[in-house]
Amino acid sequence: MITEFLKEKYITSKCQIIVIGHDGNITETDNYLFETNNGTQITNLHPFFETISHLLPDKNKEHVFHCVNLEINEVKGNYNIVFFSGSDTLNPYLIFYDFTENCDYLQTIVQRRNDSVIALETQLLKEKQHISEKKFKNKFLANISHDLKTPLGAVLGFLEILNKTPLNNEQKDLINTIRKSGNHIKSLIDDLLDLSKIEAGELKINYSTFSVYDLINHIQKIYTPILASKNLLFNPVIQQNIPPFLVCDKTRVLQIFINLLDNAFKFTNEGSISLNIACKTINKNSVEFNFSITDTGIGFPEAKRNSINSFTKFHQTDIEGSGLGLSIVKKLVENMNGKMQILPGVKQGTCVQVAIPMQTANGIVENLSNNQKIPLTETHLQILIADDNEVNIRLIKKMLKDYPNLTIETAKNGVEVLKIVEQKYFDLILMDIEMPEMNGLEASLKIKTHPNPIISNIPVIAITANATEIEKYTLAGISGYVSKPFLKQDLLIAIEKIFVENLQKMNI
Repeated sequence: MITEFLKEKYITSKCQIIVIGHDGNITETDNYLFETNNGTQITNLHPFFETISHLLPDKNKEHVFHCVNLEINEVKGNYNIVFFSGSDTLNPYLIFYDFTENCDYLQTIVQRRNDSVIALETQLLKEKQHISEKKFKNKFLANISHDLKTPLGAVLGFLEILNKTPLNNEQKDLINTIRKSGNHIKSLIDDLLDLSKIEAGELKINYSTFSVYDLINHIQKIYTPILASKNLLFNPVIQQNIPPFLVCDKTRVLQIFINLLDNAFKFTNEGSISLNIACKTINKNSVEFNFSITDTGIGFPEAKRNSINSFTKFHQTDIEGSGLGLSIVKKLVENMNGKMQILPGVKQGTCVQVAIPMQTANGIVENLSNNQKIPLTETHLQILIADDNEVNIRLIKKMLKDYPNLTIETAKNGVEVLKIVEQKYFDLILMDIEMPEMNGLEASLKIKTHPNPIISNIPVIAITANATEIEKYTLAGISGYVSKPFLKQDLLIAIEKIFVENLQKMNI
């Protein structure tokens, strides 16, 4: 009795049998799932059963149809259907197994899975697109940097040479104006490249020992005459607890100072700009390097201060007139595990506070002091300049013309470089990176892996507009680099540094 009840509840109620004649008319049905009438042609229930009518002549065959979605007399369902085509003793019949609940459940699972797969694929496509866009942007910036810096370097270099010729006061003033504009363009290009590297997470901090006092003296020499042009006072104050040497990325620290001082100068028309530097001891070997730059300019309204203090993506902030400087400074400070904040007030000007943890150092700062330099006037050197740009070659020759003891030869690409070094000894190669036929990286790598040690030991200085790929230069065996646009002093320091290092390796 119980089994009959369970069959009725769980099996019979989920199944319907329809018996038909060999002519396709319904002769018997239990109507458990949907209503049908005896005498009705099976093909009238649903177009699906047209298939059944074609299978009737083939006797003694059973066919199974899975997951058939039908609507019969306003009843919708998903069925597994067994069809027997009949025999001489048994009429054809159809058995409908109702799997609507199962199919709905499976459909939900499949839909969720499909949604999940689609979401995952969409995310992967977005990430792939993001990576592709990032690569394209970095490549574009590297190319545009080279295209802009190369002619800009020639302009600034020849201006420097021109400025040393006899000029009247008006001509000197015009040259200074052009030079300032050129340096401003250079800083904008550098800022764009830094911004790209920061957003891509590729900006690296290169730690080395440096003299705090040398750094501050350098800043004071730069900005005292700049501020004087607006009749602004420059008040640097250094507390007595500053260690003489610290370990950090000197170039990036200087970049932070310059960007903040440039910003203060831009928005201050009268009064003064103050620089206060102090250190707070963290432990025996480290300090917190604190400095603040305070101006008497127009200041930042509170809304703009907050947007700078809390922004996450630089290009989404709307700090009118502040350019990229503050954006880069904030991220540079954070990359060195430091903090930066902009304090009020609007009427009294602006105070920017920066705190960066640094290691203390007792060693000698890694700078070229006067007694370390090799006097180029007393040293005979064979130098090969590799550059496909005649203007650049002419500029470098002009910069080195005061040193008649330097023998200079030129090559237009890496292929020529390799041919020339096979024929003649050189003390140094000044190698442009972007050249036709064979670029500077390939040529440098072939030189450093040359089986002849006389050739493989030739130091190479890269002359490059793309200083974002220093690791590639190092892997290619390049000893140093000069970033376009560069001045005569930059080139001389790079050359002197190479030979000082070589002498130190030889213990001379």
